[in-house]
Amino acid sequence: MALQISKAALKLPLSNPGQAGQSTERIFVHTLNADSGTDIIEMAGLPAYMVPTEVTVDTDNLAGVTTIQVGLVSGVFKEPDDARTLGSEFLAAAPSTAETSTPLLTLADIEKSMEHRGIGVQLSQNEAAAANKRIVLRVRYISM
Repeated sequence: MALQISKAALKLPLSNPGQAGQSTERIFVHTLNADSGTDIIEMAGLPAYMVPTEVTVDTDNLAGVTTIQVGLVSGVFKEPDDARTLGSEFLAAAPSTAETSTPLLTLADIEKSMEHRGIGVQLSQNEAAAANKRIVLRVRYISM
């Protein structure tokens, strides 16, 4: 298993709300340009001092995948280190056939951190690469 970092996570700066309690929403899209295996794909970032209020995943044209795991990626955000691991804080086994959001009670348990954190996904099975195969992740967060 390896770590892939999506173009969106690499190139886009993290957005911070202008003031406490203000919500920021970002949508990240990852196209499977290489076979996924069961690699961790770091797709998004959760800025320091922010807590998530919504994490939603959806897919487009994935054939063989049955479930998706969504969680915080260990280690330094955007660091290409294959030793980094994926938690299941947001979704442990979301169906790949439907848009799925993290329950509010689950989000309430996520603490803020002084460091930027990566948000990643992992497919339960290998998916062959194709330009029309996408994973879409919507993350909404607020400063506390």
